[in-house]
Amino acid sequence: MGRYYKTSIEELSPYVRKAGKQEQNSSIRNRKIYDHEFLYCLGGKSYMSIEDRKYDIQKDSLVLVKPDMHHSFIMDENNPAVMLWVHFDYIYREDVTSLDELLASRQSVLYSTKLPLEKFIRPEPVFENGYRFPELITVKQNLIMADIFKKIVSAYMGSVHLWQLECKILLLKIFELILHQTSKVKNIRSESNSSSIKLIKNYIKKNYYRKISVKELANVAGLSRDYTGKLFKWETGKTLTGYINEIRIQKAKELLYATDLSITNLAEIVGFSDVYYFSKVMKQYEGVSPANWRKHNL
Repeated sequence: MGRYYKTSIEELSPYVRKAGKQEQNSSIRNRKIYDHEFLYCLGGKSYMSIEDRKYDIQKDSLVLVKPDMHHSFIMDENNPAVMLWVHFDYIYREDVTSLDELLASRQSVLYSTKLPLEKFIRPEPVFENGYRFPELITVKQNLIMADIFKKIVSAYMGSVHLWQLECKILLLKIFELILHQTSKVKNIRSESNSSSIKLIKNYIKKNYYRKISVKELANVAGLSRDYTGKLFKWETGKTLTGYINEIRIQKAKELLYATDLSITNLAEIVGFSDVYYFSKVMKQYEGVSPANWRKHNL
C-alpha cells in the first residue's frame, strides 16, 4: 500500500485488462488486486468494504478499488445489485501479459494476506494539485456512464476489431465524467502548473553553473521527462535549454562587469563548457560577444 506517483491529467493513456458483469449470487471476501478496478452499479444493492471503510452500493454508485487494498463485496439478498466492472491501468505497462499469466495460473494469490510479486502492484496516480480519483461517487450523468460501461464490457467480451482502442477511448470518457463532477479541472491545472514551473525555475537558478538534465528537472517537478519540457514551453514560451542559457547569460554579465576573469574561465563558472558556444549564446541574447559586451559596459 501507499505507492504513488505524480503525473498529469494529459498523460492518461489507459489500458483495459478485462471487463465483465458481476454475477448476482457472487461475493468477494478479503481480496487484493494488482491493478485498478471500477465497479458501476446499474441497479439493486450491495455492500462493500475497502480496508476499514464500509459503503452501501446502490444504483449509480461508482466504486474505484485501488491496488493492494483489502476489499470485500457482498450482494443484498433481497435486491442484488447489477454491477459492471473494468480492470485497468492508467497507462500501458509492458508487464500486462506477465500479470495476466500469473492470475490465470494462480488466481488464489489475490486472497493472500500479502500479494506476492510486488513488482506487479500498480502505483496510484496523484494528479495536479494533489487530486486523486475518489473511491466512491454517485454519478450524476448516470445514463452516459451506464452506456459507457456497457460498451466497454461488450467490446471486451466480443473481442471486436480494435476493442482495446475502443475501450481506451471509453475509459478516458469515464475519467472525464469523474473529473467534471468532482474537481474544478481548470483550477487544478493552473495551480499545479504554476507550482511546477516555479520549482523548475528555482532549481535552475540554484544550479545553472553545472550541467542540468531534463530528467533531473522532471524529478524536481514530479513530472514525466516528456511532459516537463512541453509544460515549461507551454507556460513560459521558452524551452528548458533556452531558459537555462538565459540565466547563465545573466550571471555572465554580472561577472563580466564586476570581475576581470578571462572569458574562458568565466564561461566555465556560469556553466558553459565550450567558450565558443558561450560566445555564440551571448551574441544571441545581447547581440555582441562577451568581450565586446564587457568593453561597452565598463
